[in-house]
Amino acid sequence: MHAMVAAGGDFAIAAPRSQALWRAYAAIPEDRWVDARDMRGAQVAACDYAPAGAPAGTYTIVRRVKVRADEVSTDPRSRLRRTIPTGQLQLMLDGVADHGWAVSFLVTNIPADEPDGIVAVEW
Repeated sequence: MHAMVAAGGDFAIAAPRSQALWRAYAAIPEDRWVDARDMRGAQVAACDYAPAGAPAGTYTIVRRVKVRADEVSTDPRSRLRRTIPTGQLQLMLDGVADHGWAVSFLVTNIPADEPDGIVAVEW
């Protein structure tokens, strides 16, 4: 990230799901989510999360994609299962919830106005 900024560039990096990112996701108000471009059932929102030591101006774009409970494998090794918050996943597996959200994170410094710019950057 620092090398890109020093070279005058921007960055957008898919971030591994961490407890800090899950907390940032959980703190996004429902009214901040907007439909993603060219991806049915997907929504995006931005949050202020930046990894420790990240360059100034770094933030995170979160994408969530609606997933039906019957699409989730019971195999604990399933990749999709790792993208759904634990509490939602359990409700889906228990038959309490009919859907949940598969979540991914993009750490970036690309300037973007909300919401249209966030949609464009995530796209």
